[in-house]
Amino acid sequence: METHLHGRTQFMPLPDLLQWLAQNRKTGNLLVDCCTEEGMGLYFEEGNIIFVSSRKEGQRFGDFLAETGCIEKETVTQSVLESRKFNICFTQYLMDEQMLNKELLTDALTNLARIILMDILQQADCKFRFTTPLHDIIREGPIRINASHLIMDTVCKMDEMERDRKLAESTV
Repeated sequence: METHLHGRTQFMPLPDLLQWLAQNRKTGNLLVDCCTEEGMGLYFEEGNIIFVSSRKEGQRFGDFLAETGCIEKETVTQSVLESRKFNICFTQYLMDEQMLNKELLTDALTNLARIILMDILQQADCKFRFTTPLHDIIREGPIRINASHLIMDTVCKMDEMERDRKLAESTV
């Protein structure tokens, strides 16, 4: 892995970094380490998010699918093992085996990406590192999320939540 860009979100805010990666159609892995959360990854291909990862409990994609009722936990565990055995992307395996369709997987990954981004954006300062190349297994995944739309949607959602929080406090 070769590091092409690294820094701190205090200097380059994550929304700006994500917009830059999207606009410049970058391909690689953006790893973000915060004081309270470690090991959150956003995987890009030509500026689109193709996968997300986190070490935080409940934010691993298979766990997220199970917790949201998309698939049974035992099926997730077996599918991860099978996808590794056949050396194919987990999401592609789920589609190939007709366990979940592309639309449902895209929605779930988008929701998880939004949760991970919200966690990162709530941190005062995080370290980031953008590396290449991506593993072929990740590149072969079927999901593409527009990073610009995701970051805009996430920031708007956070503003809405803050506005609702302030409104609730003012009525107490």
